[in-house]
Amino acid sequence: MSPAPPIGRLVLSVPELSGNHSKVAIILALAAFDQVDGIDVNMRSRQVLVELSDPVDEEELVAAVRAEGYFCTVLERFLPTPTG
Repeated sequence: MSPAPPIGRLVLSVPELSGNHSKVAIILALAAFDQVDGIDVNMRSRQVLVELSDPVDEEELVAAVRAEGYFCTVLERFLPTPTG
């Protein structure tokens, strides 16, 4: 049985991202959230793709990265549109 596809994705901009230490710190900060299903850090663009298995308050994700000492903003959101 294959894992369920992510319900959404966020692209975070982390301009101060440089070196393996910052990459690991950001991955660990984001991986602490149960709703985070995948993390892809692009060192060249200084962006982080976060795949979500469940809804999460994006400000909490941003705050977790900032708590590690890195400025962070949400660049793009790919989230499901509520139906009804």
